[in-house]
Parts: sequence; C-alpha cells; structure tokens
Amino acid sequence: MLSYRDIIKAKNRISNHISRTELFVDDDLNKEFNNLIFFKLDNRQRTGSFKIRGALNHILMLKEQGKMPKKIAVVTSGNHGAAVAYACQKFNIECLIYTSKITPISKINNMKKFGAEVVITDKRQEANELAEKKIEEGYEFIHPSSGDSVIAGQGTIFLEDLDSDQKFDAVFAPCGGGGLVSGIYVASKICQNQPEIFAVEPEIANDAQISLKDNDIFVFKDSPKTIADGARSLCISDNTFKYLKNIAGIIDVNENDIIYWQKRVSDLLKQDIEPTSALSIAGCVKWIKENNIKNKSIFVVISGGNS
Repeated sequence: MLSYRDIIKAKNRISNHISRTELFVDDDLNKEFNNLIFFKLDNRQRTGSFKIRGALNHILMLKEQGKMPKKIAVVTSGNHGAAVAYACQKFNIECLIYTSKITPISKINNMKKFGAEVVITDKRQEANELAEKKIEEGYEFIHPSSGDSVIAGQGTIFLEDLDSDQKFDAVFAPCGGGGLVSGIYVASKICQNQPEIFAVEPEIANDAQISLKDNDIFVFKDSPKTIADGARSLCISDNTFKYLKNIAGIIDVNENDIIYWQKRVSDLLKQDIEPTSALSIAGCVKWIKENNIKNKSIFVVISGGNS
C-alpha cells in the first residue's frame, strides 16, 4: 500500500504544474452548524477539478523513469479526461478519450479544447472496454482512480494544507471510483492527530457503501442516474477498496440535498461548483446533524467546477 511519503513525492513532482488552491471559510455557515468548516477549492484548479493532480503525477513519474508515452487512452465521466488532455497537450502526447453519452456537453467541450480526440459511446461499460483495449495498440492507459500514481496525486489535495497551524478533525470528499478519498486517507497518515476520513456518495450511486457492507465489490450494470455525474462510475476498484475499508465511514446523500448544497455553495463562493462537489458538504452536514457534532475543524473538498 502507498504511504504518506508517496504523497509527498507526488506533491514535489507536480507542484510546479498545478495551482495551490485556497481554503474558504464562511462565518455564517460556521455559526449555523457550530463547527469550523474549511472548503478546499479545487474547482479553481487548472482544468477545473482535482483530477489534474493524479494525471500529472502519473505522466511525470513515467517521464522520470524514461518511459514518457507517445499516446494515452482514458475512460472518463469528464474531469479525468480533461486533466489527461491538458497534460498531454503540455507534453505533446496524443490523447484519446472514451466517454459515454450521458457526459455533460460542457465537460466534453472541456476535453476537446485541450486537443483530445473524444469518442462517445452509448454506455459506460462500452467506453471502459474500448479504452482498455487500446493498451494492445501501444497506448498508455491511465485509470481515473485505481492506479497508485493517480491515488498519490489526488492525495496532494490534503497534504498541501498541512503545513499550517490548522489541524483538522474530519475530512469529507466525494467518492466515485474512490481514488480521491484513498489518496486523502494515505496523506492523513502524516498527521499526529489522525482526522476521520469520510467518503460521500449519492444514495442512488452508493456502490462503495454496498461493497463495504458485503465485503465484495458491487458493480452497477449501467451508470447510475445521479445528478452528481462525477460519481457515476460503475464500481470502485480492488485498489481503492483496500483503502476505503480503513476510513471512518461512507455517507450517502439524496439528490435533493446535492442540488440544495450545489446552489448554496455556489452562492457562497460566487461561482458555480459542479453537483459532485456538493456531495462533500452535504455529507458533512448530515454527519454533524445525526451525531450532534460541535466545535470540530472540518476539511471539505470542493472537487470541481465543471458543471
């Protein structure tokens, strides 16, 4: 398994290629919920989401090893594709992206603007299979959440705010394939006071929760119809499963709460966030209310702004 040292290496590797995104605090919100909530604004990241962290870490690690690929293929619900396309444009690599027809057109356009070829399939499983077959043709395949290099890159989202005096009691992040939460969990091991790590997913796309309950990876036959399109993955992976088993818990939230918090946080930030980002704060508030949590310092990931 990865260690926090791998997250440190990833941070050093990608720091010159990404933005260090800020933490945002709203006093009125903190008074309302009697806790100190920090929003980590990776919606302001280059390409508009946290996914650039994992994509760049994977590609730059290959470069260090003298294995820089000439062409890369990926499957995506949107943000991973844009991240890889951005990195490929930066390093003059051919980029081929497979995505399903339910991917928002805004995210498809975001991928295309970085010069990627985008192939749209009828269903997500078809996109998965076509992308993985490209390995046989010499393409480097970058999984959106499973690989160690991607997980390590995603974990830098938490690590870069641990050099301040602020200590965090709990962390909330969206869970699709589980790479972001896995990376944060590994990064948290550097903390003397271990924060509780929570994954948040939609009630109608709760494959991670089902998988942990049954101790076996649950796979959707087709993409769940949640508004949180970044959480429409068919399943978590074997690799992320082993990390998710060790976190404090998985919280599911309903579609109405996702919609409410997307609008409310967008209003607070005075900019749009995507529905998947709203999972974090929706899960955080549910946890606070159900457990009567007070006076805690909470890190809430705003994972993207490509709505």
